[in-house]
Amino acid sequence: MARSLPFVSGSLNLTVFSQKPQKSYQPTYAWATFPVLIVLLLCLVGVWFTLEGHREHFMQARFYLEAQHLTGKISDKITAYTEILRGAGGLFAASGKVTRDGWHAYVEKLDLDQNYKGIQGVGFALYIPADKLKAHIAAMRREGFADYVVKPEGQRESYSSIIFLEPFSGRNLRAFGYDMYSESVRRKALDIARDTGAIAISGKVKLLQETKVDVQAGILAYHPVYANGAVLQTIEQRRAALVGWTYSPYRMNDLMESALEGELNGLQLEIFDGETTQAEALLFDSEAKSMKTAGELISRPLSLISKLELEGRVWTLRYTELPGFAAQATYASLWRETVGLVVIGLLLTGFFWSQVNTRKQAELIAKQLTASLRESEERYHALFDFAQVSILFIDPDLGVIVEANQAACQYYGYRNEQLRGMPMEVINTLPIGDLKEKFHSATAENQSHVYCRNRLANGEVREVEVHLGPIQLGGRLLLYSIVHDITERKRAEDALQQLNETLELRVQAELAENRKKDHLIIQQSRFAAMGEMIGNIAHQWRQPLNSIGLILANIEDAYDYHELTSEYLSMQVAEGGQLIQKMSSTIDDFRNFFRPHKEAEPFSAVKAIKEAVSLVSASFNNNHIDIELELGEDAFILGFSNEFSQVLLNLFANAKDAILKNHVDEGKVWVRLTQTGQNVIVVVADNGGGIAEAIMERIFEPYFSTKEIGTGIGLYMSKMIIETSMHGTLSVRNQGSGAEFAIRCQLTGEGQCCPQNC
Repeated sequence: MARSLPFVSGSLNLTVFSQKPQKSYQPTYAWATFPVLIVLLLCLVGVWFTLEGHREHFMQARFYLEAQHLTGKISDKITAYTEILRGAGGLFAASGKVTRDGWHAYVEKLDLDQNYKGIQGVGFALYIPADKLKAHIAAMRREGFADYVVKPEGQRESYSSIIFLEPFSGRNLRAFGYDMYSESVRRKALDIARDTGAIAISGKVKLLQETKVDVQAGILAYHPVYANGAVLQTIEQRRAALVGWTYSPYRMNDLMESALEGELNGLQLEIFDGETTQAEALLFDSEAKSMKTAGELISRPLSLISKLELEGRVWTLRYTELPGFAAQATYASLWRETVGLVVIGLLLTGFFWSQVNTRKQAELIAKQLTASLRESEERYHALFDFAQVSILFIDPDLGVIVEANQAACQYYGYRNEQLRGMPMEVINTLPIGDLKEKFHSATAENQSHVYCRNRLANGEVREVEVHLGPIQLGGRLLLYSIVHDITERKRAEDALQQLNETLELRVQAELAENRKKDHLIIQQSRFAAMGEMIGNIAHQWRQPLNSIGLILANIEDAYDYHELTSEYLSMQVAEGGQLIQKMSSTIDDFRNFFRPHKEAEPFSAVKAIKEAVSLVSASFNNNHIDIELELGEDAFILGFSNEFSQVLLNLFANAKDAILKNHVDEGKVWVRLTQTGQNVIVVVADNGGGIAEAIMERIFEPYFSTKEIGTGIGLYMSKMIIETSMHGTLSVRNQGSGAEFAIRCQLTGEGQCCPQNC
C-alpha cells in the first residue's frame, strides 16, 4: 500500500476519486485514428534507426580507442621491465665480476614487489662450454651447494646454468642450476640475444616456477653479457666473448594484471604468441575463468586483432566486446526526442478519438483516468522511495526538510524521522542567508543548479551537485532537491588541473631527453665514420708499407753482396722518406676530415667530391670497384664541407657493401655533378642491385639497417646533415642495375661557378 508523505505542518495526501462502474462504450469510428497511429509508427521507426546508427558509431570508436590505449600500456610495461636486464648487464660491465651477495643487493634495491609487480625475479645464467662443465660444478659445490648439478644432466655441446636468481626463495628455487639451453624455445631466444647483443623475448613456455595450482603461460626475457673490453662487431666476435645472460621470467596472468591495472572496461583480451590465433599459442585470456565466450554472450560483438612487436618478438592481440562494455559508455541518446514524439502522437490520437466518439466515450476515459491516477500515485511513491539517487523535499519558506527517500537516509547517515523537520543548515555548509537565496531563485526560475558541500552524520564533508526545482504537492509549493555526490570527480578535476600546470615542465624534460638522444646518434655516426676511415687508412698505407719493405730488403741485399755505397744508401733513404711523407699526408687528410666546422661557409663541390673519393680509392681498388667521375662545371655550396664529405663517404660505403654482397663481377660507382637553376645536384649511383621496394621508405629511419652488423645511423645522419644543416634534400630511387642517391643543395649567393680544383 502506498503511503502519504508527512509534512512538518500538515500532510500531503493524493486523493483518488472513484466512480461507479459504467457500461463500457465501444467507439463506432475508431478507424479514423488509424492514419495518425501509422504516421506515429513510421516516425518512431525512423528515430529508432537514427538512434541505433549513432550508438553503433560511438561504440565502435570507443572500442578501438580502448584497444589502442591498452596495447600502449602493455608495450610500455614490457619495455620498462626489460630495462631492468640492461641495468643488470651494466652491473657486470662496471665491476667485471659479480658476487652472489652483490646480485642480491642489486635486486633488493629494485623492490620488485612494489615497483615491478608481475615479474617473477631477476637472474643470471652462465654460459658453460662442454669442456668446462666439471670445473663449474666443482666451483659451485665449493660455494656451499653440495648437491649442485646442471639440470637436466646429459651430454651436450654447450650448457647454461641459472646461478643467480632473486628472490632466491619459494618457486624460484626450482630454477637454480637449470640449463635453459636444453629446451628449444628458450635456446632460440638465448641465441638471438647472444648474436644481436640486444634483448630477446622467448616464445610461450611453461616456467619451472609453476605448480599444479593456477598454472599460467610463461615467457622469458634475455640480455647478453659479454667479456669486458671485447670487440663485438661481428656475430663471431659476440659468440666468442659471451659470458652469460641476465634474464627475467614472467607469468603472463600476473604480468598482464600489473600492466592493465583493471582497465579492461568490458573488453575481453586474448594474447597469442606469434602471428597466429591458434589455441596452442594462447598466452593470456582475460576471460579464461568465464564459462562462456564473448560470442555466446553477445550476438555480434565488436572485435579487433592487432600486432604488437616487443624486442623483436611479435604478439597477436585480440580484443572482443563483452556485455558490460556498452553499459560503461557515456552516450547521449535520442530517447528524449523519441518520448516527445510518442507524447505528441498520443495527444493527436486522443484528439481524433474524442472528435469521433460520443459523450459515453468521454465518461469511459474519465473512468480510466481515475484508475490511472491511482496507479500513478503508487508508482510515484515507489519511484520516490526506491530511487538510487538522494531526493529531498524542502519547504522553501521554513528552510526545513519535509521528506527524504531511502537513498538520502543512507547517504547522510540519518534515519528518516531524523531528517524530517531538520533545518537545511545542519547538512549544508552554506550560510542560512545564502540557502534562502538559492531557494528563492529555484522557486522563481523553476529550476536551479547548485554546487556546494554537504555534511554527513559522521561529520564528513562531501562535494555535491544539487538540482533544485519547484513542485506542487497537495496544494503546497515545495522544492525537490536531487543530490549527486561529486567528491571523487572534483578530486580528479583538481588532479587534472595540477597535471596541466606541470605540463610545460614535462614537455621541457621530454625535449631535453630528445636532444640527448640526437646527440647520442650524432656520436654513434661519428664513431661509425671513424671506423670506416680506419679501414681506408689501412688500404691507403698497404702499398707504401710494401714499398718500404722492398727498400729495406734491397739495402740488406746490397750490403750482403758488398754493393752498398753511400750514393745507393742515400737514394734508398730518399725514396723511403718520400713514401713516409705520403703516409703522413694521408694522416693529415683524415685529421682534416674529422675537424669540425663551427660556422657554415662556401666550399667547392668538386673539391669536396675529389677529397672524399681520394679517401676511399685504395679500398675500392683493392675490391676491384671503379669510380667514374662526371663533374662538369664546379659550384660553391654554403655549408660544412667535412659533413658534406661524410655524407659522400656514407653513400660510397653503402655502394661498396651492396656490390660485394651481390658478388657483382665489375663493380662500378658513378658520381655526377650538375647544376639546375640555383641548385647543385650531386648523384651517386652504383650497379649493386638496388634497394628492395618494401624497405625503400624506411632506409632513412634511425637504427634501420639491412646489414648483418650495420648500425642503421649512416643514412639517417646523412639526411639530417643535408636537410637540416644545409637546407637541401637527399632522395633515393632504383635506376638501372642499382641504387641512385641524389643530393640537392642551393648555390651560394657569391656566384654560381668557380675555377675547378679551387
